[in-house]
Amino acid sequence: MKILKILFVLILFGLKTWAKPNTAIISGNIPFLKDSDEVVLIMFKYGEPQFTGDEKRVSCRVLNHKFYFEQAVGSIPIIFGLGFNEKINNPQHGSGYMKLNIMYGLIKDGDNITIAQNENGVKFSGPGSEKNIIIQQFSEYYRRHVILSIGFRFKPEFVKQYFTSQDTITRKSLQYLEEHKQLLDSNEYGLLKAMAISYYYDKGRYLWAMSDSLKRESVRILKSNNTQENPPVSFQDQFFSKEILKYSDQLSNAILHKYIYDSCYVKNKALDIAGCYNYIVNNFKGPLKERLLTNLLFEHKDSSKGHLLLIEKALTILKDRDFIAILKKLRASRSEGAVAHNFILPDINGIMRSLTDYKGKIVILDFWFTGCGSCALLSPHLTKIEKSFEGKPVVFLSINLDNSKTQWEKSMGTGKYTSPYAINLTTASLGFRHSVVENYAIDACPTLILIDQQGKVMNNAISPLDDHGKDLTVRITRAIGK
Repeated sequence: MKILKILFVLILFGLKTWAKPNTAIISGNIPFLKDSDEVVLIMFKYGEPQFTGDEKRVSCRVLNHKFYFEQAVGSIPIIFGLGFNEKINNPQHGSGYMKLNIMYGLIKDGDNITIAQNENGVKFSGPGSEKNIIIQQFSEYYRRHVILSIGFRFKPEFVKQYFTSQDTITRKSLQYLEEHKQLLDSNEYGLLKAMAISYYYDKGRYLWAMSDSLKRESVRILKSNNTQENPPVSFQDQFFSKEILKYSDQLSNAILHKYIYDSCYVKNKALDIAGCYNYIVNNFKGPLKERLLTNLLFEHKDSSKGHLLLIEKALTILKDRDFIAILKKLRASRSEGAVAHNFILPDINGIMRSLTDYKGKIVILDFWFTGCGSCALLSPHLTKIEKSFEGKPVVFLSINLDNSKTQWEKSMGTGKYTSPYAINLTTASLGFRHSVVENYAIDACPTLILIDQQGKVMNNAISPLDDHGKDLTVRITRAIGK
């Protein structure tokens, strides 16, 4: 009888800890977590860029130092991130919370991943942990060869070292992956191989934050020290036709950054969206081509040069239902002539404001959040433009995306982000999760959207950060005269 009781307990325990079909479990027991803490699990099917509606966010409260998530997932690994939010300030464990944050992991059905703390941060164990341990190793190579040796110094004198380091990381990551290939299924292996290859193709991103003159100097240095290794896998290789690659955000973004490096930085030219579109169509095929086209058109939705035409073109060749839906939604929300989505948001006095309140006027939406450096840089240009149109049928709506109304009010008080000429609105505690963000496909700030007197989206202007507001001023002036 005693043995039967033990068996019953074991079976009951097993039922509680085994992942059900089409589900995955992520749990942990962290000694310093308190019952006041919150753990947030974020899951993405496609990663970056964050296509509208792709994010799923759930949270749970810690109980007796433990947290537990059981989520419906499929056989294709999806991206997840895990954040630990300390509700009560505790300097003793502040760095511990940061170390436990997981920026990038993969999870699929049947996984039962346990997270623990070790001296370096996170330790994975249980079914499904293998792929995440491999990702950790890739990250360790990057930390060792880039973060510790170069850091965040985006200067020409470090460009050769950075490119060489990325080659080393690619080589080591591929070798480590092959040594542990037997632990993975074919989809996991494909995504991790794409991740390893991406280090090589993404090297040009290092120049992104540099000024034009520093970019030119960096290119000159690289040309005079041509020590780059050959591609680990050429674009003509059969690997690039695999279905699983449409889920790899690292690879798709790396390929686009390589194009920008080769066609823009090396040739000292501006990005030609149509040229990049044709490059993708002519050099890639299958699901990866569709992902690349979707990435390109979504990331450059603010381009005013033939963007709608390219979306229409892409929709004639795309087969993937998700990518078709993404571009159709983009066309309906951000393309010239699209009917602008109405919204209702509170202003600083709590009065609810609607977009339809301003029908018959030109409306400029300015999306920003506290801590956005480019938003602060944009503000003086916008203030000047807003003042110049005072008394005209033009309305500037400043829409804040902070998660805290208090933070918004504090930032407005600094005068860094807004001006007295704009109507200040907030998404309150919803932040980027508000429907206005999804309806206008906002994935970065600052974002300016122009709406005409009939309530239709206008062609985007050149960012005032690039031309001191000349193009925006011209577009508003022309729209008033219509």
